[in-house]
Amino acid sequence: MRKIREKSYFYEVEVDFRVYDNTRLNIKIRWSVPPGFESSLSSVIVTLLDFTEIKSAERKLQLSLDEKEVMLKEIHHRVKNNLQVISSLLSMQSDYVQDKQSLSVFIESQNRLRTMSMIHEELYQSENLGKIQYSVYIEKLLNQLFQVYGKSDSVVLVTVLESLDITINRAIPIGLIINELVSNSLKYAFPEGESITRKPELRITLSKLDENLEMRIEDNGIGMPFGFDLEDSNSLGLKLVNILVRQLGGKIDFSSDSKRGTQFKIHIPLAVNLI
Repeated sequence: MRKIREKSYFYEVEVDFRVYDNTRLNIKIRWSVPPGFESSLSSVIVTLLDFTEIKSAERKLQLSLDEKEVMLKEIHHRVKNNLQVISSLLSMQSDYVQDKQSLSVFIESQNRLRTMSMIHEELYQSENLGKIQYSVYIEKLLNQLFQVYGKSDSVVLVTVLESLDITINRAIPIGLIINELVSNSLKYAFPEGESITRKPELRITLSKLDENLEMRIEDNGIGMPFGFDLEDSNSLGLKLVNILVRQLGGKIDFSSDSKRGTQFKIHIPLAVNLI
């Protein structure tokens, strides 16, 4: 009646109610004034549309989506827990390892497992189960690595991270790439006893340019050994970086010297469909 008093010429409302046998009905009531009767409102057209079945289908679909979301969260949670169990087993086993090189292999394996585990943790805690807020994840990953290698006080960490949502099929390999390159810098760029006049610094930059993700991982350490070839490296970590960049359809640029340190610049296309 209020709409009639306001001289409204079209009005639509959805009504949800139950009839005598407790059946739930969804009715759409549509009220309109035909041309020529706008002033007097002496003629109106009222239509009733029963869209109960449509509403019922929507409710069932929403229920199904909610159930799938709960299940997907549980899957991410279990994957994270399983990865943490494996990491814990490696940690326990490493207590019995005396050789420093072998112990380093255990630590590197644990770091890779944590890198993947943290992705699944971010996903099941997120409202969006298909993507994660990547800058938040990277900050957590970097803090973890600095603690593992005991560099929190000796190396300055500088991050320039654009706020980006990244899908899981890219998030895990990119996380592993960052893990390997940052670990490499923390282990080798600033050796104890080496005479370096500048304050040790590691800089991580993440940005989106057009449909490409650009990552920069730069340190001002002692640089790579003379004659180092990234494509022909014997390091498992750097081999893994090359493999993952290729899988993502990206490219990696590398430079290093004793005066400026080491710089990795990685471009990854975001528009390419990944299997």
